[in-house]
Amino acid sequence: MKNHTTHKAIRNVLFSGVRLAVGMGATIFTSAIIARRLGPSNMGIYGYAMWLVGTLGIMANVGLPAAITKYVSEFIGSGDAARAAQVGKRLMLTQLAVAGGVSGLTACFVLLKSPYRSIILLAAVMILAQALQQSLTAALVGVQRFDQIAVIGVYVGLAQIASVGVAALLHSGVMGMLWATLVGLWVGVWLFYRAVERCLLRLPADSQIYSPSIEQPDLLRRITRFSFTISYVLLLDSIVWQRSEVLFLKWYSTLAQIAFYTLAYSIASKLGEIATIITSTLLPLFSESYGRDNFGEIGQIFVNALKYLQMVMVPLCLLAAAMAGPLVRLVYGSSYLPSVLVLQVLLICQAFTSIGSVGSSLLLGTERQGFIAKWGTLIAILNVVLDLILIPRYGAVGAAVANCTAQITGVFIGTFYVVHYIRVSIPWRATAAVYSAAVIALAPLAYLANRTPTGIAILIGAVALGAVLYFGLLVIVGELRKDDLNLLKTALMTKVQAPKPLETADVI
Repeated sequence: MKNHTTHKAIRNVLFSGVRLAVGMGATIFTSAIIARRLGPSNMGIYGYAMWLVGTLGIMANVGLPAAITKYVSEFIGSGDAARAAQVGKRLMLTQLAVAGGVSGLTACFVLLKSPYRSIILLAAVMILAQALQQSLTAALVGVQRFDQIAVIGVYVGLAQIASVGVAALLHSGVMGMLWATLVGLWVGVWLFYRAVERCLLRLPADSQIYSPSIEQPDLLRRITRFSFTISYVLLLDSIVWQRSEVLFLKWYSTLAQIAFYTLAYSIASKLGEIATIITSTLLPLFSESYGRDNFGEIGQIFVNALKYLQMVMVPLCLLAAAMAGPLVRLVYGSSYLPSVLVLQVLLICQAFTSIGSVGSSLLLGTERQGFIAKWGTLIAILNVVLDLILIPRYGAVGAAVANCTAQITGVFIGTFYVVHYIRVSIPWRATAAVYSAAVIALAPLAYLANRTPTGIAILIGAVALGAVLYFGLLVIVGELRKDDLNLLKTALMTKVQAPKPLETADVI
């Protein structure tokens, strides 16, 4: 069972990695087009509009996507496919109703006298599309069809590039770029719906899975409590993790500073989706193990995830920080160079804070989300206080420092709570080895990228040399062993199958 779970986790990560690679490429490409087309000031308006969509979208979320993933995967893990299917369907319908209501309320703001009426209407439609895409993706995560998610991610990325490219060719302004973004969102909704329909929605209404026994008040109370707690956690998340600094930059700084911060945050968060991938694949695994009351397995997954996540995230974040200057100049142009320091601060912070996603996933999977809500409140207050102190004086750089300080504090507290809760030890030796190897391997590259006018070819060569040196050092200190490579090879060679409990649902 242990090897099966490990192989499943690795396969899920690999499929999600494909989606991430495509999504990251599409994001960088489209953001470069938008930034160069709009310029810093108009890019600030675009970034503010997208922040508004993300923030108001939390009201349309109310914890339902997380609940879909958790309870679908938990009931599958316990062998109750009937309950998994019905709960998934009903939560998705609830998400549709809530998202529609929030979208309608947002549209009502056009009645106010504002120069951004058209943007508000588009934001309302984007909120609906974003919420639907999140719940549909959560359903696929719940049945662990990460292969389907990866394939859809490729098509969505291509749709985003095509729509933004057409808008640029037509010399569109802020509204045109928002329309192009909206097209990409609705393409994603349509593709994810088709996949979810094959997994859950085609189950016949008179099937035996609709047994009256699954209508249990205790289950309804569990789901309701979980969803509302997660909704509050997401509200806190919008303050600490989701660019609440944009609001304070709007009040105390300029549109250009918003552009510098949102651009840097977008790049850093896209790289951070590597950690999010681990989170999305671990939540259903933790939920399955929790459904079987197997806390030993939960602890082992947690320790391994911390080790391997750091092994990937630390060098990538430090590499990106070292290359930030040349890359921003190449991709976005010299007018966006003030965003380089902001990006470097966020990336160095993310090398550490990415491990928080593992602990959060475990707490959600074992229904300990109340801890996140309680401590998250204090961290959010800290974040707001730092915003008020630093942003008026330092602009985008102050916003990055405030955000990172709050995140690091929250991850420290959360990680030590999880370790105490499941009674395991942090892999300190592996952590020290990863950081040491990454710093040693990337030091020459950092010098070349920031001290001399080095060509792209030399930088690429330095990256390749650094990668070889990094993995070589891990092998020398014994943190990357033959067993690790064999585990990866076995997971790659194992045939991917749909979850057996849902085979009757015509899972593809």
